[in-house]
Amino acid sequence: MIIDNAAVDSVRLLANRGGLSVQLPAVEVSQSPESKFREYLTSRPKPQRYTDQQRDMVNFIFAQHNHFDAEQLIDDMKRPAFASAGPRSTAP
Repeated sequence: MIIDNAAVDSVRLLANRGGLSVQLPAVEVSQSPESKFREYLTSRPKPQRYTDQQRDMVNFIFAQHNHFDAEQLIDDMKRPAFASAGPRSTAP
């Protein structure tokens, strides 16, 4: 399976290394990031359910093509493009 993400135009990923742009090819994977994360949650000693918020976070993280730290991730996820879904209830 090849990751097909709307955030990746024509499978062109650019990495900035010392001012040089490097085009990276698509990477073939056996599972999507979402299905791999679901597998992780169910493999834990106390399995956890997969929430909409977790799905949104996994999709957001794998749409990023640069390095980030936790604070940057939180700030980026607060931006209108991500937060437009609005607050959600955590009750089942």
